Amino acid sequence: MHNQEDTPIKLSEIRKENPFRVPGNYFEDFQARMHLRIEQEMQPEMKKPVRVIELLKPALSLAASFAAVFMIVYLPISSIQKRQLASDSPSSEVQIETDHYTYLIENMDENTFFALFNNGDSDEIPADESITEYLAANYSDYDIFMETQK
Repeated sequence: MHNQEDTPIKLSEIRKENPFRVPGNYFEDFQARMHLRIEQEMQPEMKKPVRVIELLKPALSLAASFAAVFMIVYLPISSIQKRQLASDSPSSEVQIETDHYTYLIENMDENTFFALFNNGDSDEIPADESITEYLAANYSDYDIFMETQK
């Protein structure tokens, strides 16, 4: 453990010399080095001709990165969605009938909907699935929640 009593002894052991020194013969050839440097700065700099590829390189790399992101993200997602649509789509006749019934149900208010089920001819209670599908198609979760809380 570190003791404060040992600190003055350790500080007295440290050398008090300046660790920074000037390199040998620095001031003797300083003037010649300074003239050489001034002459180099006075000479006009030779400019390299700018090539077209150097100008287009940033834009091409940016376009390549966008294309890579597109291929990595969008293409797999679109192919998965196409496969799902192909497997989920019914035949054309069933699709036309479904669209027709969906149109009729969407334009129906809730009183007419319940009147169809309670027309007095039968005592059959509608299936929970059909009621759930109707509510899901025509009401949001918030509307259903507010109706049940009244």
